[in-house]
Amino acid sequence: MDGLETQWYENGKLKNQTTWKNDERDGLELAWYENGRKCLEITWKNGKENGLETHWYENGQKWLERTWRGGKLDGGMKMDKSG
Repeated sequence: MDGLETQWYENGKLKNQTTWKNDERDGLELAWYENGRKCLEITWKNGKENGLETHWYENGQKWLERTWRGGKLDGGMKMDKSG
């Protein structure tokens, strides 16, 4: 698979967008809650996590941020469990 894959909720709102290259995730992946708020943002390179990964609670508050290099965690992680 090559190109942008897009998934939708039954209500017509955007659910997920993933970029593929040679059947591997490669590029930005975004996901949203059904209420339209962003849920996830992560970058992939050759099928491996690469760069900043961010997650949000459904209320829009950021709850997790971590960095990847070649599919391995690179450094620490920031979390906020209070969301």
